[in-house]
Amino acid sequence: MGKLTRAVASARLSTLFAASRLRFLPTSESGRHLVVAIDETRFAKLPIDPRRTIEPEVQAIDAARRFAKSSEGLRVPALAPTKSADLLVIARAPGRARSSWAHSNLESVGKAMAQLHEVSSDGLRPLPGGATVASVLREAEIVLQLLSDRGVLSARIANVAKKRLRGARLRAIDDSDAPSVLCHGDLRRPNVFFDGATITFIDFELAGRADPAIDLARTVAYERLDRHGTFVLLDAYSEASGDDATLDRALSILDPVRLGLVLSAIRWVSDVSAGRIMTARAPDPERVKSLKARLSEILDVEVSLPIEGRP
Repeated sequence: MGKLTRAVASARLSTLFAASRLRFLPTSESGRHLVVAIDETRFAKLPIDPRRTIEPEVQAIDAARRFAKSSEGLRVPALAPTKSADLLVIARAPGRARSSWAHSNLESVGKAMAQLHEVSSDGLRPLPGGATVASVLREAEIVLQLLSDRGVLSARIANVAKKRLRGARLRAIDDSDAPSVLCHGDLRRPNVFFDGATITFIDFELAGRADPAIDLARTVAYERLDRHGTFVLLDAYSEASGDDATLDRALSILDPVRLGLVLSAIRWVSDVSAGRIMTARAPDPERVKSLKARLSEILDVEVSLPIEGRP
C-alpha cells in the first residue's frame, strides 16, 4: 500500500466535509502526517503511511481534555468525532505559537506542564523513546548501535557516544518510585500556543505514559535552554507541582536525553533517505547539517554523516 498523497487526501476530505477550499499546511520535521485546514475552525491530520494509526494520539488528547476542562490556564484542542482510525479532526487552537520563549513564557510552560502531569496515564501506551530513565538510556544505546551497524556513524564517533551514555547511566537518579503520568513528549515552541493567561498544548502524536522528568528533560533539550532558562522552567514546574524529586531526576538525565533525541533524529533521516519509512518530504539538507553540528557539539568532537537531504 502506497503512501498518502495530497490528491488522495484532498478528494477524501472534500467528500467527508463538503469542503471546497482545503489548505495544506507545512509538514512537521518528521513529515509523518499531512495537516489540512478544512475551514477556519477545524484541521484534519492524516498519516502519510496508511499502516499508522492515530488512536494513541486520540487517547492522549481525550485524557488531557478531561482534565483541562477543570483546570485553569491549560487548554487542549477539542476533537471532532470521526469513524476513521487514520483521521484526526481538531479544533483550531486559540492564540499563537511564539518564535522564541521569554522567561515569562518558560514560567507559564512549566506551570502548564505540572498541570498536564496530573493526568492519569491509565490505558495509555508507554512514551515512545522511553518511559523510564532506564528505558531512555537503553533506547539511546539501541539507536546508537543501529547507526553504527549501518555505517551512519563511524566507529570512533560511536565509541565516544557509548562512553557518554555509560557515564550518564552512572549519574542518572533511579526512578523506580517515580509516578507514571501523561507526558506530551514533544513540548516545544510550535506545539505551545499562548492566548493571554491561557496555554494550549497541541500535537500529542508522541504522547504516552512516563516519568514526568523525561517530559521536562525533553523540553529543555528541544529548546536548547541555557542554565538560567532551564531553572526558570523547572522552578515554575516545582512551584506548581510541589515536586522537587522530579526536577532532580530531570537534571540527572539531561545529557542522555539530548544525545538520544539527536541520535533518533539522525536515524529518522537515515530511514527516510533509504526509503524505510514513508514521509511527506525528503530530509532538508539544512536539517542534516543542523543534526551534524548538534551531535558534534554534544560529543565535543567533529562528526560527519554520510547522509544527504533534498531541498
